[in-house]
Parts: sequence; C-alpha cells; structure tokens
Amino acid sequence: MVTLKIVVLHDNKRKNGSMPVYAKITQNRDRAYIKTPFSVFSSQLNKKGEIKDTFLFPSINLLYNRIAEILKDLGYGVNQFSMKDLKIYIEAKLQGNAQHTKLDFFEFAKAYIENMKSDGRESSKNYETAVRNLAKFLGRDACLDFNEITATFRKKYCDWMAKQNLGLRGQELYLVSIRAIFNDALSKYNDNEIGEIRIRTNPFKDFEIPKSKSISSAETKALSVDILQKIFTVTTSTKREELARDVFLLSFCLCGLNAVDFYTCSDVKGTQLIYFRHKTTDRRNDGAEMRINIPPEVMYLFEKYRTHGGKHVFSFSNRYSESGNLTTAINKGLKSINKKLDLGLDKLSLYYARHSWATIAINEVHLPNDLVDECLAHAPLHRMLRPYVKKDWTRIDKANRKVLDYVFHGKTPPKGSVSI
Repeated sequence: MVTLKIVVLHDNKRKNGSMPVYAKITQNRDRAYIKTPFSVFSSQLNKKGEIKDTFLFPSINLLYNRIAEILKDLGYGVNQFSMKDLKIYIEAKLQGNAQHTKLDFFEFAKAYIENMKSDGRESSKNYETAVRNLAKFLGRDACLDFNEITATFRKKYCDWMAKQNLGLRGQELYLVSIRAIFNDALSKYNDNEIGEIRIRTNPFKDFEIPKSKSISSAETKALSVDILQKIFTVTTSTKREELARDVFLLSFCLCGLNAVDFYTCSDVKGTQLIYFRHKTTDRRNDGAEMRINIPPEVMYLFEKYRTHGGKHVFSFSNRYSESGNLTTAINKGLKSINKKLDLGLDKLSLYYARHSWATIAINEVHLPNDLVDECLAHAPLHRMLRPYVKKDWTRIDKANRKVLDYVFHGKTPPKGSVSI
C-alpha cells in the first residue's frame, strides 16, 4: 500500500532559516521524497512541526491532490514501480509534460496490431494474445504510459508469468511481441540525435529474452525458389485463387508490397509505382514514401488490375470496401492454393512473399542488410540524414532486379555482400 504525506525537512534548514517542503511517498517501508516549490519558516509551523499557515494550505492541498490523483490513476500498476522509478514518473507528470502523458502503450499496440492485420500477418493474433496477457497482469487494458514500463516492471511481469505456470515458449512469445511494439514506439517517438526523447525507459535493453527450442518466424515464412515458382504458376480454379496467385506474385516482384498498400496506392508515373507505406506513414520528414519500377515479369498483372481514372492505381478499392477485406480474400485464396499444391505450409499468407523476398535478398543474393531494409521501407537508422539527402530510388530497383534475376532467371551472384 502506498501512502502520501506532505512533510517539512527540518534538518535541511537553509541559511535564511527556511525549510523545504516535500511530498513523502512510502511503500513497503521504502520511501521517496518529491520536492515541491514551497518552503516554510518556523513561525509557520505548529508545535508538532506541521504546517499551520492557512495561506499555504490551498496551494499545498492542490499539489497533494494532484499527486494522489496520479497514484490513483496507476491503480495496481503502482506496484510495478521501484520507488526511484515512481518518483521519476510522478515528477514528470507534475512538470506537465503533455507529450509524456499521451503515449499509452495499449493505444499504440492496438494501432500496431491493426497494421499487422493489414499486412496480412497471421502473427498479429500472437500479439493480441500478448497484449491481453499484459493487461491481465496489470488488471487494466488502458492508460499504461510507456514510461511506466521499466526494467523493474519487466521483471515483475516475468515473475508473474512464471507463477501463472506459463511455459517458456509462451513467455518468449509474449515478451518478443511486447518488445517489438515497444521498439517500434522508440523508433517513432525518440530521436537521440536532436535530443527528442519522449520515451525515457528501455526495459529490453541488455535483457535477453528466455528462448525455447522452436522454429523462428523467418524460417517458417521464407519459401524456397521451387515453392515460390509453384505458387506463381499454379493453375487456379476459382476467382479467389486467381486473385491470391496474382497479388502474391505482384507483391514478391515489388519488394514485398502488402495488401493495404496495394489498396491505397494512388500514384504511378510511367512504370514507376509511388506509394506511402501505410505502416510507417507517421514517420518524420519523408512520410514513408516509396518508389519502385514495375518489373517486366509482372507488367501484365499491373495492366490487369490497374484502373484508369479515380484516386487509386489498382482496382481493389472498387471491389472491396476496405483493405482488410482484400487481405482476407487473398489469404483465403492462398489457403486454397496451399492445399491444392500440397505444400504443407502453416497458414500461407501474403506476408510469406515479403519474408521470402527479404530472405533471398540477404542469404542468396548477398545484398547488404541496410539496403534490404530500404527496399522493405523500414525506418532508417540515420533518420537525421533524410531531410538533407536526395533519395536514390534506383538503388531499390537495382536490388530488386538482382533478386528477380536469381528467382526467375537463375542468375547466381558471387558470394560476399553485393554493393549497389
């Protein structure tokens, strides 16, 4: 139980005879003192050393009530703080840092998971389960400030999962999901180079998540060239299978373009497709703009699904009321193709095209990791350079050409990282 009291530190008397006033927080015999803007003289105290000055009462009570409100809002979550972290958290709130109070983990996680669903990522279900588990630990599913998630918080959460008899695999999946959401928020809201730090904690830094013996997502979703070719050339028997095959091939040949970006893409110049990746459209400065030339291998599909006039490049928005419906239709078609070809894949989805492109680009074509990140429209490491350096889109086209030459024409590049 946390207790709050306004106290005067008599031993800290200043040269002018005044004594500082602090808010004292106590929990489990541990205590922390939060400095207030007030100070008092002996004449303002009663015989017990308590403040008797009625002029100060309204201001001090206002501060007391504000701290009490902060503690109340934390609810059970207050137990996840060390006293040091709790003091830092309350002081930040009292300073009126509006940015600090806006970053709710649960709200951010909801948007993050919706983006995963738009990408057609089946693993979004794992993330939903992880967030629900975290909410169960806290006893609430809202108002979790990112700065509440400290190393102490993480340790207590891990201990709680162990006491719930949750297996090592479950703990790993939950922590990996929460870490991915947390790290995505760090990349969006913190910029160390200009000193813009909205999330001050990093509970996963220097922390190794306990691992179970399992096959990684990359291993299960990265398809071999033989399997890719089977999907690209399968004879379809339904309109849904045809849609799934065509969009899967288009996605692979456009560096893993996802369903929501096919749906919302609104600009094309000649053979250059221009879009703003939906998942990272709030990125600073560049709005996650992407440009890529449509390769000749899939130009016939581009013409098949393009519109002439209207605000979208592709006709998908005319056939489906929202991008999620397009994703569902594609993945249902791929499920049918998986069964028809007897591939034995676990929940084949459009996201396999993106995984496969990236894996082949790095492992088979030996492209540099940062270039592959650029082709996938991931947030760049050196964000400060974006406003000052003109984007060279030909790098993406050259990288994509090397992957397609390998997959469709059997051209194997030399070993060692390929520079472009």
